Amino acid sequence: MLLTHRHAAHGDIVAGLTAALAAGSTSPELVAIEARKAAARRAGVADTAAVDQPRVVVELAPPRCTLLVDPRPVPSLAGYDQLLLVQRGADPPS
Repeated sequence: MLLTHRHAAHGDIVAGLTAALAAGSTSPELVAIEARKAAARRAGVADTAAVDQPRVVVELAPPRCTLLVDPRPVPSLAGYDQLLLVQRGADPPS
């Protein structure tokens, strides 16, 4: 989404964001598609989709951020607690 503004006008990006949010999505791909449609409408190119037809968002790819189960034990910081107990100027424990 960050690079879309380099190739489209501000008003087209805003129209793309508005259309994507109205469809119930925050997908950057959908915003870019809707921004291109807004640019085409502004340029006078006829839209082939029906205007009165409701828009539905269909997710084609599974979510990217799935958490994996890690079998390793949780790391311990107990060894570092000893370092906090050392007083300044005192000799470190051997």
